[in-house]
Amino acid sequence: MPELRPDSPIADFIAYALMNNPRVEAAFFAWEAEVREITIAQSLPDPQLTIGPEIQRSIMKFLIGVVQDIPWPEKLALRAEAVSAGAIGKRYLFEDEMLKTVFRLHVAYYRNGLLIEKISLARRILELVNAGESSIRSGFETGIANIQDLSAIRSEQSRLRAELAGLEDSYNVARAQWREALGVAPSEPLPPIPPTRIGERLLPDEDLLNRAMENNVRLKALAQEIRRAETLVELAYKENAPDIGIGMGADPKQTPWTLMPEVSLTLPLWRKKIAAEIASAHAREKGSRSMLSAAELEWVVTLAEKTFMWRELRRQTELIEKQLIPLAEAKLNSLDARYTTGMSGFVERMEATVDVLELKVRLADAVAGREIVYDEISLSVLSNQPEESGKIFGN
Repeated sequence: MPELRPDSPIADFIAYALMNNPRVEAAFFAWEAEVREITIAQSLPDPQLTIGPEIQRSIMKFLIGVVQDIPWPEKLALRAEAVSAGAIGKRYLFEDEMLKTVFRLHVAYYRNGLLIEKISLARRILELVNAGESSIRSGFETGIANIQDLSAIRSEQSRLRAELAGLEDSYNVARAQWREALGVAPSEPLPPIPPTRIGERLLPDEDLLNRAMENNVRLKALAQEIRRAETLVELAYKENAPDIGIGMGADPKQTPWTLMPEVSLTLPLWRKKIAAEIASAHAREKGSRSMLSAAELEWVVTLAEKTFMWRELRRQTELIEKQLIPLAEAKLNSLDARYTTGMSGFVERMEATVDVLELKVRLADAVAGREIVYDEISLSVLSNQPEESGKIFGN
């Protein structure tokens, strides 16, 4: 696994999480177990050793034989095909767990960066308000400011202190989420959290809905459930055909040995049982198709909601970054110029500075939200596997 340092790229943390997270490991072993079941499903039953002594006053005959049960042609192949479909479905669920792990890591990464930025801005705002409170208190003592101004800014101080305390407290939650995403046990030291680097990523212009219907691994897993159910329906109809048993026996007491071949057939006489197996298989097939249809409709709604959220957060980001912050900074620069000439007071300048910082807080929220929604669309809906997933498969 890669060594994690504060300056490590986020790709190293993704690779570490994929190789260390117990959820990914559990999904992998569930897939591996299903793959092993294919060999079991396509194998013949174990041969049987039969012993049949004939006893009167003593052992008159002592028959020893071997019997091999052979299912009707195609039964073994159908059983293996059904298990194979289940194994492919488990493979898709394993890929889905990897995508979930990467998404959880990205969410923790952006939330940690967002909290660090918001805590820094909140402290700067509180410092400005503290300075403003000192200025107003001095003015109140000299009769320039009134009690309403002093009460208002002290209320703002209390609000900001409580907000800062909440942000600092929630940082512990974000660190715990970072630990969980990486799969690091509580007894182990927490890996460093790299600085958040954000570059705007755009959704592709192609038809995202069709791409989601084709690529989404959960839908692929459900499609394999349908394939498995269809195979089990075909297998259920084969239960009308008998299985064959072929054996060979001999009495070792006789010289020379006399070989006695044996052939047996199962008798599928219980028609109600066979009919119930067929009906059950059809019901599973219909249920699998209904689940796939429901999941497709759910992903249609999810994709529409998430793409709207991404566009809305992108609009908010552009509005704050390109219009509101420049206007607020222009106002602050104007007040700075007036403040140096004595044409504006400290409180006005402080309020303008606080406005700029609060807009930067809003911008940080919008940017982090935009990136998280982008990752949710890319990873959870479109199932775009990151390059680091290749390390799991050794390619």
